[in-house]
Amino acid sequence: MPTRHLDMALVNQVATAALGWDIEYDYWERQGAMTALLSWEHPEALSTVRRWLDRAVETQTSEGWLLHEMTGEKRYLDAAVRQLEAVLAGQDESGFLHDFLDDPLTPLESSGTLMFAAAAGMATGLDIADEQITAAGVRALDAVAAIVAPDGSIDRVVLPPGGPGVPMGAMPLAVSFFLLAAFRLRSAAGLTEKLG
Repeated sequence: MPTRHLDMALVNQVATAALGWDIEYDYWERQGAMTALLSWEHPEALSTVRRWLDRAVETQTSEGWLLHEMTGEKRYLDAAVRQLEAVLAGQDESGFLHDFLDDPLTPLESSGTLMFAAAAGMATGLDIADEQITAAGVRALDAVAAIVAPDGSIDRVVLPPGGPGVPMGAMPLAVSFFLLAAFRLRSAAGLTEKLG
């Protein structure tokens, strides 16, 4: 599936931004980046992720398991596909999702768009997504790729605490999901090289 904005140089730019994070809070936001950087086999990934994990263990706990992985029950995969199809119905023609999925008058938002792209990529990898879901995930990823800043940050994220009318800006969460979505959709998006 052709993309207009997504290429390996841009993925490397975002990975460099993620590897440079040095913040002492919100380690949960890095979970996607950890998986993605290790999956892409970036040469600096292991040492960086170990540092993040050491700090995360000191500050939080998280299970991170999907219900399907825990139970082996297919009904959870079926529910995931139904959820993806429901979100897909609200995708803007640009590829973005709106801050409130069912309200096209709310701003187009990056982090939710990237979470959808990552989930579509996961469904593609599990071979439970149809071509429409995979294409929508690539379209979502490519839409956000068009707004990646030169320093690798990603804007147009609803800032905490979230909700109607809150400001938008850049947050590490979007970078994490960008890297994860790019990895999970790498074949469909034509990303064949390794990072670094």
